[in-house]
Parts: sequence; C-alpha cells; structure tokens
Amino acid sequence: MAFRPNRVLPKFADLKTILSQSKNTDDPLYQVIQEIIERLSAFQFDTGTLSSDVGTGGGGGGGTGNPVDASYFTKQDETLALPNSLQLLTRYGLKADNSVANKQTIDLDLEYLGNYASGPLYSDGDVVIAPDGIAYLCVRPTTSPPTPWPGIGVSTVVGPPGPQGPPGPQGNPSPAVDAFYWLVQAHAALPNGRPVSGTGYVRSTLGEPSVVASIPLTDTTGILPDNRLTTNVALKNIDNRFVAQTLAAGTTVLGAGSVFAFVDLGAGVDGKVWRLITDGPGNMYLQGLNDAQTAVTQNFAFNRNGFMTAAGFAGDGANLTNLNASNLATGLVNPARLGSGTANGNTILYGDNVWRVPPAAAAFPSGLIVISDTPCPVGWTRVNWDGFFIRSGPVIGATGGAATHTHGLGTLSTNAHNHGGQTGNVNIGISGQTGNAGSHNHHFDVTVGGQTGGSLGNTNRADAGNSFDVPVVGHLHAATLNGAGDTQSVGDHSHSFSGSGNGTGSISSESIGMQGSVAAANNLPPYLDIFFCRKD
Repeated sequence: MAFRPNRVLPKFADLKTILSQSKNTDDPLYQVIQEIIERLSAFQFDTGTLSSDVGTGGGGGGGTGNPVDASYFTKQDETLALPNSLQLLTRYGLKADNSVANKQTIDLDLEYLGNYASGPLYSDGDVVIAPDGIAYLCVRPTTSPPTPWPGIGVSTVVGPPGPQGPPGPQGNPSPAVDAFYWLVQAHAALPNGRPVSGTGYVRSTLGEPSVVASIPLTDTTGILPDNRLTTNVALKNIDNRFVAQTLAAGTTVLGAGSVFAFVDLGAGVDGKVWRLITDGPGNMYLQGLNDAQTAVTQNFAFNRNGFMTAAGFAGDGANLTNLNASNLATGLVNPARLGSGTANGNTILYGDNVWRVPPAAAAFPSGLIVISDTPCPVGWTRVNWDGFFIRSGPVIGATGGAATHTHGLGTLSTNAHNHGGQTGNVNIGISGQTGNAGSHNHHFDVTVGGQTGGSLGNTNRADAGNSFDVPVVGHLHAATLNGAGDTQSVGDHSHSFSGSGNGTGSISSESIGMQGSVAAANNLPPYLDIFFCRKD
C-alpha cells in the first residue's frame, strides 16, 4: 500500500496569530502567506492502496478511491508508489520545518541582519534592530529606516495576542474528488484540480496558480548574489563596460573632482583620451591626456566668467569681445580691418578710420621724383640712386665719373733758371774791423700788443651750507706793453770780423724735375645723404 499521511488537520493557528499582528492585509506578501496557511490548513493528502484498492465493489481494504496514477505533490520521493507525483521543495524565501513528527511547516526564510544601517537596499523579510532596541521586519524592498508602529505592542518585544482568526474550511472525512489540488497536469478524476505545468515558477493569484518565467521582485525576499545575475546587469563596485548608451536628461556625475572621460581607441599615440574634470573652487577643465592617463598634454580652463587659459584658439572669433589690442604679438593686421574705404598704395588711413587719397598726393603725377629726409610715404617708392650726384643729361639713367683721381709719375716740373758765376777754383778770404764810432748808445721805443690765453670754461663746486656748481665761461684778456729808452752808453769800441771759403765749378741754367707721384685724392666735396622718392 502506498504512503498514507495522517488525516488529522495540521494546526496553523499559531502562524495565523503571528501573521495577524502585522495588520498589513493589503501587502502582497501578507496575502500570499495567508493563502499558504489557508491551503495547508485544508490540505489532506491520501493515496489509494494500489490500483486494485480502487473501489470496484470487491470489498478491498477500505480503499479511498484516489487514483494511483494521479499527479500529486509529496513530501518525500513517492514516485515508486505514485509514478506521477512530484516532491514538494521550498526555495527563494520559503523553508520547510520538519521538526514536528508527521508535520511540515512552510515558513518564511527571514534574514536577521543585526543593527539597522543606512544606505543598502533591504529586501522583503529582512529583520533589523532599530535604535529603540526593537526588531523590525521589512515588508517590501526599501532604503528607509524602520518606522515605529503606533499601535499596541511596539513598546515591548512581545506584543499581546492578536484577534482569533476565522475557522478554516471543514475537511472531508476522506479525500474527495471535489477538493482543490495543485496538479502537475490535469486529471479527469480531480475536476477541481489546478494543473501547474510548464517551466518556470508557481505563482498564486487569489488562490489560482500559474507558472511565470521569472520571479517578480515583489514576490521574493533576500538579495540575490552577484554571481546569480546576468552579465547585462550593471554593478556599482566594478568597472562596467556598456554598449552604446543614451543618457537621459538630468544625468549627473556626483563627487568632488568629478571626471567624465572619453577614450578613442582608434586615435594615435597619446591622442586617445580627453576628459572633463572639475576642481574644488568650481572651475572646469577640458584636458587631453597621454594614453597612460598620467600627464596632461592639453589644458583648457573655464570658470564662471569664461575661459581662463587655453593652449590656442582656432575659428573665426565672431563671438570674441573686449579684446586688448596691446596683446597682439605676431602677424600683421589686414589693412582692410583698420578702416573703411580702399586700402592701397595711393591711400592713407585718416583718424576717422577711413582710407582716403591725401589731397597733396592727388597733385603729384606718377613718376615725379621728390627729395625727402624721411622714408618715402605711402604711394611713393624709394629710388636707389645711392652714391650718385645728379646732373641733367640727354640719356635718362646714364652713369659715369669716378670717386677718386691721381697724378702720374713725371708729370710735374719747375721752370728753367740759372744763378750765373765763374767756373774753376774760387778762394775767398774776409777780415776787417768796424770803425770806431766813439762813445754812443742806442735808443729804443717798443710797443707790444696781444692777449692772454683763453679760459677752459670749467665748472667749479661751491659750498655755503648747500653745495652748488658755478660754471666758468671761457674768455680772453687783452694786454698792451709800451716802453721807450736808451741803451747804456758804451765808450769807444769796434767789432772785428774775419772769414774764408773756396769752391770749384760753375752754375748753369737748368730745369729741375720732381720725383714720385701724388696719392689718390677723393673727388667728393662735403655731402648730405637724402632719399629720392618716385610717385607710384
């Protein structure tokens, strides 16, 4: 005979009393647990003996009439006696308690997590101790702290018993074909059976079972481990790699020194990484990094007022304003940007920022040459006649002359002349004495005129309490010396003299030539360099 459980109704009144204390009858979990308790309270399990025990009018041994080949959920593996039976197992938040003989209690797998801590997501069924020392049961996924229950019993760990629940439905004295069963598949002998077939998880909706492919979050408790998640689920504690994504409006990067990086793996060496980063004072930087992300290669800095620094700018600059022209360091400004009108060799820029032909320039025909002591103005071209004196000639532009001149050898001589005289030996002897002039003296009358030497005109230092300089102007002193008188009278006296000489030859008429040559002489008189400017 097959296994026949005790027909005595299980007693779940204690579970219903505990459940009634939650008072949250609208919660899906409350309803599921209540339905499980109701079903288990009314559940009676009995099998026929064997196929020969099925009521055939042959007496049997008190057979029940339940078919052996029906589909049942069993506590143990009863497939030997009930080939279509399935062993009932519990998982995902439910556990079976077999501590009482001949009874199996289905209970929530509540997880005790100790003291409450803010931050993590708590699941349905988690138990925590709040700061008031009372244990709280989480009835839905939440991050909120425990909320004290305002009714009776919150001030003590164990509250008063709840109200008596309604009596369960009266069971049939024997397994009846009109009872409600959850079946693996439909059976003709159990018209009220509810087949639960297919692959998935069993779900009860107001007592009607169904099979779902996955367990909704509202129907489970606890937290799935990371290794039970698919690779498509992003985790907070690892570097997730996403396919192309779209960020919704209001997406925010939080944290001090927030960074948002862009990495182009197809770019060249040290050109793959750009990032946006903020700093403590509230500035933002657009930075280019090397491939190792250890050094900043480009840096564009922004603050609340605009650009602070940048390696360079490219573009038309249409929206740049309030630029300081004194900061222009390279390049030339396009003349057309300096004023209106036509900027060319015949115009100049006036103070009203207009390019105009100057009045004087309009009176000068093209080709006219003028002398200027400054570089040629706009509309004029300097003529390169450096080193030439200008003269009028029949051929315009002809050149000639030389910078120096010289006098050649033998080109200079003196006129012919003679001194007269006798050729041959000439002896000359001279002697004598002056006459005695008697006692006499010599009168003199002398006037000497002139001037003293000029002063150098130095500057001398004077000090009379405060030092100062006194310049001495250069000057001369005129001087005149007058004198007259007689020399001392001397008695009679005379002066003797003598001399001799000899010579030969004669002196004839001749022309004396000059030897050597003169050095090259500069033809240039004192000069002043100027510019010659030709009108364009």
